Amino acid sequence: MLEALLRVRRFEERCVKLYSAAKIRGFIHLHIGEEAVAVGVNEALTADDAVVSTYRKHSHALTNLAMRAASYGMPAWSVDGMDVEAVEQTARRAAEGVRAGTGPLFLGLRTYRFRAHSMYDPGRQLAAPVPPLPLGSRPRAAAPSRG
Repeated sequence: MLEALLRVRRFEERCVKLYSAAKIRGFIHLHIGEEAVAVGVNEALTADDAVVSTYRKHSHALTNLAMRAASYGMPAWSVDGMDVEAVEQTARRAAEGVRAGTGPLFLGLRTYRFRAHSMYDPGRQLAAPVPPLPLGSRPRAAAPSRG
């Protein structure tokens, strides 16, 4: 998974350079700091699995989605979206349940954006610099909680 994390981060960093050099036009919504979500979930899926994702990851929208899911009796699990192993384990457990016929569920993957939301956003609200991906560190695995 480390190779995939690095691939996503390097791709995003390259997009920043290309956009800053006016080689890419339009909108860019960066994923830097949220790599574990894409990598962890994709590791747990097969080619036959279907996924629904949100384009914008605003916390108020996700909170509303989780409450709506719960009101329909859909399980809602929350996991540290910065921990690729916890994401992969939770997504794998969720996918196995869905494949077994338990029905859909909502995964809330909590993350912190290390860069501004888009290239138009100066990112003044961000307090921390972009940290490097942790090489050799062992992320903590968190068990999903039912909501």
